[in-house]
Amino acid sequence: MLGRLLGRNQGAEAPEEPAEEIRESVVNWFTVPEIDGDRCVHAATEMASCRMCVEACPRGAWLLDEDSLNLDQGACDGCGICVPACPEGAIRMDHAMALRAGGDATFGFVACERAATVQGEGVLPCLHALDLRQVLAAYDQHGLREVTAARGDCAACPRGDTLTFQRTMSAVNGMLEAHGLPGLRMREVNGTDWMRRRDKHAQPPAGPAVGRRDVLRHALGEAMEEGLRRLDGGGGQEAPVLPPAALVRGLRPDGPHPWVPGIDAGTCEGCDACARICPHDAIQVTETEAGVAYRVKPVNCTGCGLCQDLCRHDAIRLDRWTAPTAVEVPLERARCRKCGVWYHYPKARAEDEGMGGQCGVCRRKNPNTKLFQVHA
Repeated sequence: MLGRLLGRNQGAEAPEEPAEEIRESVVNWFTVPEIDGDRCVHAATEMASCRMCVEACPRGAWLLDEDSLNLDQGACDGCGICVPACPEGAIRMDHAMALRAGGDATFGFVACERAATVQGEGVLPCLHALDLRQVLAAYDQHGLREVTAARGDCAACPRGDTLTFQRTMSAVNGMLEAHGLPGLRMREVNGTDWMRRRDKHAQPPAGPAVGRRDVLRHALGEAMEEGLRRLDGGGGQEAPVLPPAALVRGLRPDGPHPWVPGIDAGTCEGCDACARICPHDAIQVTETEAGVAYRVKPVNCTGCGLCQDLCRHDAIRLDRWTAPTAVEVPLERARCRKCGVWYHYPKARAEDEGMGGQCGVCRRKNPNTKLFQVHA
């Protein structure tokens, strides 16, 4: 039985009214997030340490302890900032950018509800609630090339500036530029100008919509195809959430990505825990011409942190918006001199005499321990 499950507030009373300082702005918006406990990393292992939703929430509505992760519906004001913070898409709200066709390009419109005069499609409770996956999916599927935003005064907002939309978009452009792909133009205007620009382009782009569920299901490249085969098995279940980078075709393996796992070959002991726990195969044990190696695939990484949580030797790190230092870590095969099983370890540690000539299990076992003893 898993020690940590996502609490759903079963039997909870109706949510209390939002605090006075925000009630006026959210009166037509207030709704709590939809939660999928099976997606949460805490349902995967008791060792999960993810606190992204907890740390993102400006009102402390997410409560994490040793037994469960729960949402205090009385504290939640429905801002949705926790949605893009969750690496595995376990939190859902129907917030979406408005897309408009214009010539050979697609324009995106997103506004904070606190921006004066804005209303209708593309208006979110908070600008920072827009999921990065929606932006990247629109970029690839619809040719999104310009995003026009309108916002209120973040510094004066009681929700604070917990996740900065502008910084994320700047990082996206840096990644696209490094891969030789067209960038995203960013334009910030007042609410009146935002409404005029959005309504000037009344026609949405052709093709599938880019909502949260479309992002989860739309087949884009190898990562999604592998995920569908692994999860569905003909059962028709919902596809796993896509890593952000998997939504953009044309990213090179050695270029910057939103999340990049790295392996310290000088510390790693070759136990394979990182490869086994990763839900998206961002770290794989693979056969190569030279033998076997760990292969890092940052395009598959969501930043969930499970690989770090299970690594006993702190040999795994997760970097943001950077390029991997190595996409392969060569491994050496050896046979344990104690139990006789084959194991592997990073070639960078060959000077350690093959990890002492013992597999990981035997290295951790007390050499003086016996299964039984015979007494005279």
